[in-house]
Amino acid sequence: MAYIFKLPDVGEGLTEADILQWFVKEGDVVKVDDPLVEIQNDKSSMEIPSPVAGTVVKILVPDGVAQVDEGIIEINTGEEIVVETVKVETAEVAPVEASTERTGNYVFELPDVGEGLTEADILQWFVKAGDVVKLDDPLVEIQNDKSSMEIPSPVAGTVVKILVPDGVAQVDEGIIEINTGEKVVVETAQVSAPQAVTAAPVATSATKTTGIVRALPSVRRYARQQQVDLSQVVATGPNNKILKSDVDAYLAGGTKVTAPEVVKPKVSAVAATPTETKVEKAAPAPVSVQGEDWVEKMTPTRRAIAKAMVTSRTEIPHVTVFDKLRTEKLVEHRNMYKEIAKEEEVKLTFLPYVVKAMVAMLKAYPSLNASVNMEKSEIVHRGNINIGIATNTEHGLFVPVIKNADRKSIFEIAEEISMLSKKAMANELTRADMSGSSATITNIGGMPEAGGVWSTPIINYPESMIMGISRISDEVVVNKDREMEIASIMRLSFAFDHRLVDGVEAQNALAAFKKALGDPNLMLLKN
Repeated sequence: MAYIFKLPDVGEGLTEADILQWFVKEGDVVKVDDPLVEIQNDKSSMEIPSPVAGTVVKILVPDGVAQVDEGIIEINTGEEIVVETVKVETAEVAPVEASTERTGNYVFELPDVGEGLTEADILQWFVKAGDVVKLDDPLVEIQNDKSSMEIPSPVAGTVVKILVPDGVAQVDEGIIEINTGEKVVVETAQVSAPQAVTAAPVATSATKTTGIVRALPSVRRYARQQQVDLSQVVATGPNNKILKSDVDAYLAGGTKVTAPEVVKPKVSAVAATPTETKVEKAAPAPVSVQGEDWVEKMTPTRRAIAKAMVTSRTEIPHVTVFDKLRTEKLVEHRNMYKEIAKEEEVKLTFLPYVVKAMVAMLKAYPSLNASVNMEKSEIVHRGNINIGIATNTEHGLFVPVIKNADRKSIFEIAEEISMLSKKAMANELTRADMSGSSATITNIGGMPEAGGVWSTPIINYPESMIMGISRISDEVVVNKDREMEIASIMRLSFAFDHRLVDGVEAQNALAAFKKALGDPNLMLLKN
């Protein structure tokens, strides 16, 4: 039987991706894990492997944009396999004993975390037997191929048993049992009669009556950002999973009409009221197209940048402080060692010095080396000092990260900047290359022909700060003797998260940065 492989959710709330290239064609024989297709999502491209072995019957989306959960290729496996669309809970089809009904206990199965993975390592549990958990409380941290992530609880209740305390768990394997105090149908892997293959996802909208909310972490995060109560959203995804499009539909008021009234008695009046108001304010002003206007489809990268900018601006209360720095000692130091660096094949620019000064600043003011988690009312202090470098390329803006910058010399930082810059230009940065930073440097002086002396940089969410630097130029200044003189000046635009530090602390932090960068000899003695 043919197996329809759907575009998986590759994380971060994305709903679609560009098909860059197919590695197979119709008639090809593929094995499990053979690369099928290369897609472009967010800010990187990735290969998607085949989850099954068989013969390619048809490529359903040869190019263009594919939606998450849209079938993109059909593979004949030679076996009878149920298409992974909908496990419909229709009463008349399934044998009565096929799904296990337990009184009060809900078995949470490891969700599909995307990228075609079938298993993940259990890193740590945040709960134990007997704990009371609320909806969206973190349950467990797992490690997949490329990253670790927290999995929140889809239900509220009392933990009965952790079924997989550690080691490797399979996708769809029950990993924890929670007593919800309700009757719940446990959805075990039910591969049986061929009539279970039902294509239309719309038919699942009524399954919300169990009260169980099934959604990937990325969708839950998106829902929280939109302040949407997922228990009010009608699921249309596989296995009654709520998709991001369902959240959007709810915001638009689309799926609310079909929500079964059975849920209403469970929802308290307190929960219902704010949800109504959210729907009212969700509609953005339409952009009209007139006359000689023309429309261009946003690329995935531009779309990702746009979303990131909106998140940064709406989630972080920015304050920006401007200042000037005299750079005579900096210029002198760099000129003194530039040739030595060249002999060691190191391109010594001013940027590694800026990174090092940022390290000094974050060491002196560790409250800036942190991120705010408003949902938990927590400040996450970073154990390492990782600094992002905003890099402009012809593919768009990328922010590779210098990891553990506090443990590296200026030469080592310079080499790493060169290496990451080359990867950025070649569009080869991985998500790991661009994650884990608490602060970013952006350089508006990188294009001297374009001009620009000040900026109001946007903090890269969920970081704490961003430092905008200008190119060094000669300016007329008044010295301490009230005399005019020519000075070598770099302009600084320091934007910080006002939730983490107040204005005075931020100004002191900026002063520490200036002191370090303005006198590299002193900075290198201390750091």
